[in-house]
Order: sequence, then structure tokens, then C-alpha cells
Amino acid sequence: MRISTRSLCGAATTAGAAFALAACGGVAGAGGGDAGTASWQGANYMPEQNSFSRAFVGVTEFLAEEGVADTEVFHQESLLAAADILPGIADGRANVGIINPFYYPGELPLTNVASVPFMSQDPASHTDAMNEMYRSSEALQAEYDKAGVHLVSFVPVATTIVGSSSPIETVEDFDGKQIRAVGLLSDTISQIGANPVSISAGEVYQSVETGVIDGYTSYPFDIAIQNSFHEVAPHVSDPGFGVYSVGAILMNGSDWDGLTDEQRSAMEAQVDTFAADASGFVASDLEESCTAYLESGSTPVEFSEEEREKLRDQVGDSQIESWKSDAVAAGVEATDADAFLEELQSQIAEREGSSDTDLSIRPCLAQAG
Repeated sequence: MRISTRSLCGAATTAGAAFALAACGGVAGAGGGDAGTASWQGANYMPEQNSFSRAFVGVTEFLAEEGVADTEVFHQESLLAAADILPGIADGRANVGIINPFYYPGELPLTNVASVPFMSQDPASHTDAMNEMYRSSEALQAEYDKAGVHLVSFVPVATTIVGSSSPIETVEDFDGKQIRAVGLLSDTISQIGANPVSISAGEVYQSVETGVIDGYTSYPFDIAIQNSFHEVAPHVSDPGFGVYSVGAILMNGSDWDGLTDEQRSAMEAQVDTFAADASGFVASDLEESCTAYLESGSTPVEFSEEEREKLRDQVGDSQIESWKSDAVAAGVEATDADAFLEELQSQIAEREGSSDTDLSIRPCLAQAG
């Protein structure tokens, strides 16, 4: 029977205080040492049934199988807010967690290359490329070491869509629209005539419903439909922005150091499986979301290749330059940023289109007939 970490921490004033406090700090019993299997806490900002959440839980189950720790997972920001998970793992408030790196542009500047639009249309292959970069890039590894955490695995996010109250099917349709966007996509839609609006995910539904905004981007199709955005923004289109983010499953740095060599090797050997499992969860969610969306009477739209090319031409390399500027401002040497980008682009090019799992709205277009 697993001991609840919350109960353990609450008992820190009893005779077992020393062990309890150490466990709350995130290192007691790590690696299944003399103190026995540890009781850990996991921080997740998404709902329990989301694909991110299922991927994260899969990792915690593997940790239990390896005798590392039994983890109590706290979903939907019930332990730490989305923007607090990285520092919360680093300082031991959680032992493991899943984040979206665009919440941490200063701490994870190289990782935030994943927010550059048009880099990839294949989230599964893009994720594999990012995981390979973590294995091979000392600069990327140092980014996480400096933050006090270890990256267990990147996991994919489906390509971003645009959802709107009126159709957006061409570049010109963006003109004058108030569109919720985050990160580099805010700059992107500004360049094509829309007005980016910075609001939280929880405000999207009401903001579209009341006319504060005309639509949203920086959202994958599956999560948008799960959040019922199609009720107020029934028009869904794919302009070709592609991958706009990636998930990152993290472990407290001291906890990682406390594992045995065998446990660390087992975790590292499982990275591709973690990512592949996550891709399967996303694909399943996309299929279910497509069915719900089509049943509502709507059909998604994909920009024509002519419109996609027009969009890419207007944006050009500006978002790559913005990412590089932000990375340098965060302390990355310009030459290191250039080298990292070049290698990542090479890794993506080797894999692009090779995945058997299409994590875009294209399968839904096919389902719609």
C-alpha cells in the first residue's frame, strides 16, 4: 500500500520527522536505498485524462516498477500552478512533473526553439529530434542542470490550429482579427495583420463568447475540443504553423543524482518509448475530438498550399531571429544558439514525415470525407 506523500509531510512533527521532512524535500529513499521505496509527489497542470497527463503518469508508473519511488500525482495545478512547476521541482516541492517550456523562456531558452513556427509539421518526429538533442547537446543539458532539474523526456503536442467565430481560411482573413496567442506565435500573427491578445487558456471560451476576441491559436485541436471551444469558435483551420510547443517531463536534479547507475540507464533507455506512448495518447485524443467536432456540425479546414506559402513568405525567418535574440538575452552565446539551431534542423530534416502517427487535423479532414 502506497503512503500518501501529503500524509507523510503532515506527520513531520512526529517521531518520524527526520525521514518525513527528507521525503518532502524530494530525496529520501531515492533509488530504493536503505530507507525503502520513496514516496514522491508529481505536479501536472493539465486535467487527469489529457494526453499529457497520461504520458506523465506512464513515467511515474515506470519509476514504481524500477523501485525508484511511488508517486502521488496532483493534476490540474492542484499542487503547483503551471508557471511554478519548474522551480517547484527544482526546490523539492515536487519530485517530478510535466511542463510546457514556453512558461520559462528565461530558464529554458534553447528548449523554446520548439515555439518557432514552421519548423516542423510532424510533432512525433520533432519530439524525437528534441530528445536526441538532449542526448547529444551539452548546452541543452546544461540548461536543465542550471535549472536544478533533469529532463526525463520530451513529449509531443499536436500541431497548433486557429479556432474562430467566423471563418479564417486565407492569410487575408486574419486582418484586423483579435486572436489569442502566446509566445512567438503572437509575433507571427501580428505580422500577418491580426492583433494578438495575451489571455490565459481559462479565459478563451468566455472571451470568444462575449466578443472580446475573434478566435485563438497556440492550441492543439484535441485540447481545444476537449475544452469545448468549438461551441463558441466553430471554425477550425490549420494555417500550417505546425509544431508550436513540446511537453517536458522533469525530475528533481538531486533525485536523479540519487538513483543508481542501473536505474538511470533504465530511464534513459526508455525515453523513446515514453515519447512514442505519448504520441499514441495524443493520436487517440485527436480521434475522439474529431468525432465530437464533426458531430457538432462543423468541419475543419486546411489552408491551401498557396496560402501556406504566402504565410511563410510574409513571416520569413523573423521568428527564428526573435528566438535567437531571446536566447542571447537569456545568456546563450550567439554562436551556441546558431550551432544548436543548425543541428536541430538537421535532426528534424532526417525524421520529418517518417512518423506513422499524424498529430495534426489531417486525419480529421480525412474522416470528414
